[in-house]
Amino acid sequence: MTRAVIERYARKHTICPFEFSLYVSYFVDVIICDYNYVFDPRTHLIRYFDEQNYKPILLIDEAHNLISRSRDMYSSTILKSDMIKLRRLGSKLKPTIRTGIKHVLEAFDKYEEQFDNKSFITFKSLNNDFYEALRYLMKKVENALKENPKYPRKIEVLDSYFAIMGFTKIYEYYNDAYLTNIEKIGDDISITIQCLDASKFLLDIIKNKSYGTVFFSATMYPLDYYKELLTQNEGETLKIQSPFDHQRLKLIMLDSISTRYQDRGQSIQGVVDTITSVVNEKRGNYIVFFPSYQYLNQVLENIPLDINADILVQKRDMDFALRDLILEKFKTQIDKTQIAFFVMGGMFAEGIDYIGDMLNGVIVVGVGLPMLNEINNQLKDYYQSHFKKGFDYAYRNPGMNKVIQAVGRVIRTQNDYGIAILIDDRFSHQAYRKLYPLEWKAYQTAKNQKQLKKILSEFWQLMDESK
Repeated sequence: MTRAVIERYARKHTICPFEFSLYVSYFVDVIICDYNYVFDPRTHLIRYFDEQNYKPILLIDEAHNLISRSRDMYSSTILKSDMIKLRRLGSKLKPTIRTGIKHVLEAFDKYEEQFDNKSFITFKSLNNDFYEALRYLMKKVENALKENPKYPRKIEVLDSYFAIMGFTKIYEYYNDAYLTNIEKIGDDISITIQCLDASKFLLDIIKNKSYGTVFFSATMYPLDYYKELLTQNEGETLKIQSPFDHQRLKLIMLDSISTRYQDRGQSIQGVVDTITSVVNEKRGNYIVFFPSYQYLNQVLENIPLDINADILVQKRDMDFALRDLILEKFKTQIDKTQIAFFVMGGMFAEGIDYIGDMLNGVIVVGVGLPMLNEINNQLKDYYQSHFKKGFDYAYRNPGMNKVIQAVGRVIRTQNDYGIAILIDDRFSHQAYRKLYPLEWKAYQTAKNQKQLKKILSEFWQLMDESK
């Protein structure tokens, strides 16, 4: 029952395709869906997780993503500008909703008075007046739409209503793993109830609303990090050795370059030289993964015009149609090297199989640490107080997971072979080496471009001879 089949029958019988797919789900053995249909309290499938008729078995693929995804699912944000927009959209509703919106905006104003030349403030609870004002506004909108079922801007008003309802729904889960963050963004203000740890809610679904659950991923390491933040240390673990010959992946550490934010200006030429060395040693398809678009563009601006390669670049907000066009270029037989400049953790870094000649190697620039900001520092403080592993859990582990995912693009079948170059001096530090997968133990270190070229040349020659 593919999407195309569902759509064809829905058109034939003029019924809602989504409701039809939900009904069809009763008659199938496997349902493939996004995490939010299971774990998000605002969008989960009621028939499977709130009713007692079924207890599904959950197979959670790419489970390393669920820690951050679950935090997002149990967080919610309301913007002041959205409330002002709702006031305009519902200006002609009778009975009026203006009083309800007025109470919410007054609560925003009370928070705004506390900024005191700051743009970000945080509290350990949500102001009850704000919550009650939202509840009051919801009732006002419900009553007004009941009285005006054909209101011209009903759909737009409902969008705002559901956003408010979602916020109040998430508030029901507020516990000591939450903070309330108020942020000034230009002329706007956001109020976010921020979940720092959703493991309690995940565990409830696993234990009480499913028959059994298996989390699996090729990069779920270190295991204690995932066990603590997914299931509060409950459950058994199993590590299966990679079926691939680790000799077919040449892992090279280039640890003479620092890609720390303050050092990036000095690192650019070293990154450019590495890309040039890779291009000159063997024709093929390569990906360079960067920690940010800004860094990507800085390196791109310094690539020599006469480089013997075509360059593909990931842009911000790139849609999946453009993504597929770029991937199609990798599938096409080429007479010239192609280099793709992508961002770590983005749409090209996970869940894609670059099989055979689609990819000959990757260059990973930096250790992938999440951006240093207020939210990530809140996570660090929370993890430090609860697990004594603040920096590891908030920054180092998620960063290295992105690196491992990026390297994992190279070998997708037993016949694949290729290179992976890790650029940053931190890759040689013990704190990062202990996060390496077992298959990385045979890495080589290149101190300069001359050593790098020698290692690359010997590897490509060995692989050519083994064919």
